[in-house]
Amino acid sequence: MIIVLTKEDPAVISELKQHFGDTHDLFVHNNRVALQGVTPEDLSASEKAAVKEIITDEPKAVQGSREFHPEDTVIQTKHSVIGGDNFSLMAGHAPLNHRNTS
Repeated sequence: MIIVLTKEDPAVISELKQHFGDTHDLFVHNNRVALQGVTPEDLSASEKAAVKEIITDEPKAVQGSREFHPEDTVIQTKHSVIGGDNFSLMAGHAPLNHRNTS
């Protein structure tokens, strides 16, 4: 389950960590909290009050999903920007992909 909070609230995130952190996998990204093995009915009244949206149909790889991390990943290097609206082409030598014929 992914909980989208109305805002990034450290107090609510701390409450969720105390409530579920010892017994369930819990991941936080900005105002989103992913909880494995938890249903909306398991949330307390104060936790439910801070919720904007609950996504119950989350993918298995929740940390890399668009539901949990909706914005593009952008990496700034010394000479370029990778990701977002920037086109990047990476190529190179890949010796491990070639079959050894000797």
